Amino acid sequence: MKLFSFLGLMGILAFSTVNAQSVETVKYEALHEKITTYKDQVVVVNFWATWCAPCVEEIPAFMEINEKYKDNPNFKMLLVSLDRPKVLDKVKKFITDYHINTEVSFTG
Repeated sequence: MKLFSFLGLMGILAFSTVNAQSVETVKYEALHEKITTYKDQVVVVNFWATWCAPCVEEIPAFMEINEKYKDNPNFKMLLVSLDRPKVLDKVKKFITDYHINTEVSFTG
């Protein structure tokens, strides 16, 4: 199945994977490459930010979809935060508060 994304519009942003242990900085090209490795899968990529009210409002719906398909090997969801690195702690708290249980990347 083809992956349709608008990642090309994102330019040469840097991304970091958010987790409790470390933050890995990954360039745009590496993120794009990572997404394209999900062969024969439906990949949902959502760009969001903690300061974006409509983005915050739709997060629970994304989590419902992720929960519904989490055991489907043909499904992958990735949330990409467009927040600034200086608010990494705020993003981590948001992830906890909103019970985000999918992979989250962070702009760096």
